[in-house]
Amino acid sequence: TGAGGSAGAGGTAGTGGTPTDAGVTLDRWCSALAQAQCDRVLRCGGTPSQACREPGGLATSCERNDAVKVRTGARRYVQAAAEACLTGLNTTSCQAQPPPCDGVLVPNANLGERCDEGDCVQGYCPFDARNTGTLGCPLCRPHRTLGEDCAPVAGDNRDCAPTLYCATLADGGARCAPKRADGQDCIVDTDCTTGVCTDNRDGGQRFCGGYAVGTPCTLDLPCAVSQYCRGLRASRAGATLVPGTCQPRLARGATCIDEQLDDGCRDGTCLSGRCGDFFGPQGAGAPCDGETQCYSRQCSASAYLADGGPRVGTGTCLPTPGLGQPCQIDGVCAVGTYCALDGGCARTLGPGQVSTNLPFGVCGALANLNLRDGGSECRGFADAGGSCAVDVCPFSFRCEAVDGGGPICRRGELGESCTGPRLCGSLRCAFDGGVNRCASSCFAP
Repeated sequence: TGAGGSAGAGGTAGTGGTPTDAGVTLDRWCSALAQAQCDRVLRCGGTPSQACREPGGLATSCERNDAVKVRTGARRYVQAAAEACLTGLNTTSCQAQPPPCDGVLVPNANLGERCDEGDCVQGYCPFDARNTGTLGCPLCRPHRTLGEDCAPVAGDNRDCAPTLYCATLADGGARCAPKRADGQDCIVDTDCTTGVCTDNRDGGQRFCGGYAVGTPCTLDLPCAVSQYCRGLRASRAGATLVPGTCQPRLARGATCIDEQLDDGCRDGTCLSGRCGDFFGPQGAGAPCDGETQCYSRQCSASAYLADGGPRVGTGTCLPTPGLGQPCQIDGVCAVGTYCALDGGCARTLGPGQVSTNLPFGVCGALANLNLRDGGSECRGFADAGGSCAVDVCPFSFRCEAVDGGGPICRRGELGESCTGPRLCGSLRCAFDGGVNRCASSCFAP
């Protein structure tokens, strides 16, 4: 992933401020990234995620998922891009968007080398190296060329070169063929030159491209993914009040107007009359036209009026409510409080306290343990290898007894059954003789 993958975006070297003179080396990247992401949420009035509250949560995930691929050659770390990313995240105003963290970890695996999706400099990686269909690790493969046999997978045409798709033949075989032009039949988006395969409203064969410009659209008759329904107005109850018309999506920087449900921007959203970038939430006072654009998850402009009718317009992000102030949805209250069922921000519970309901954040920085009777009890987080008789294991650890002793937090060892890669110490869960088992890492140093 371009921004450093699992740890999300944000971080600084050492102190949580701007990068130091020594620079942000790979060894410092994951902890810096995680710290700045969580610091920005707090600075801008948001509520930190569970990953921010767990001991080493984001940094550990980044190290185990991303940094290890640099150390084994599948990715290349670009220090200058990392430092630019961190500086932007730590200095950009909460009322503005920080620059995207692109180009920090770039593809570096050559043909025939071990890979995960997106790691290959040439060709492609056939499947996810962390949760594989076999015990073997995937290797970068060259794309197949025009007329060569291929193996079609639903929604996936990576086997063939980028200008080709894997076409199923009448005899049941499949070969790489030129991608289909607009108006031609298709099955999935990757069959088409434009990358858009649209449902036929009369129930016939899907076709490449979108509907004719000006085609009427409603909530029940949407446009193609390359289009938006201009002028559509709907009620909170899900009824179309005013139909719209299908129009091509607008490029970044294009002039736009606010719509109720979809501003029509290909990237980002329409703010201040232009299609702009949107990489994540902003602080109080920033322009918004939806809750997801605000750290407080509260925007003064919503898609509906109080009576359920349509509303159109840009608003501003509201401050995060504090103790005793009204709240509307889980996770919007200030640190140390949560949105209680009565619609107000209440103090989070302490260790050992039990709640009869399960609102988000009721335990604050503590772990929320679901009880069999439907309630929850607030408990601390156990350390890796520590006892989980009382405290709760961090995410990706299992709580199990070892050698007849008490239960401890541990990750699965090689050969043990697993339901996903996070439960394995190797971070790899592979299919082995009818059952998924922890297997050796494809990226072990």
